[in-house]
Amino acid sequence: MTIHELLACDGVPEEDLIDTEAIHKHLKIYKSLFKTFLTDAKGILEKSPTDRIIAPPSSKRFSAYTVGEMCHFTSYAINEAQGWLKWIILLMAYTGARCCEIATLTKA
Repeated sequence: MTIHELLACDGVPEEDLIDTEAIHKHLKIYKSLFKTFLTDAKGILEKSPTDRIIAPPSSKRFSAYTVGEMCHFTSYAINEAQGWLKWIILLMAYTGARCCEIATLTKA
């Protein structure tokens, strides 16, 4: 599509829109490709075309969970969960660690 055709695309159906998380992930890949590889390492480009491109802010701070859902999880962990379950939920919520990473933690 030409630039004029792209600018004319105003009414994109809701089901065809992508999530801002997908934008963040793709932009990270493109920045790495253009800046690190084609600009710095290979010297093919003088300046990266992804410079000064910023992804829109994400409404999902906690991956697939909303802020309300995370409040529910942490509230449950603090007020009702006991022992190891309490700490696993809180570690996942506040550190962003994955389940497999938390599973490898030891008391030592």
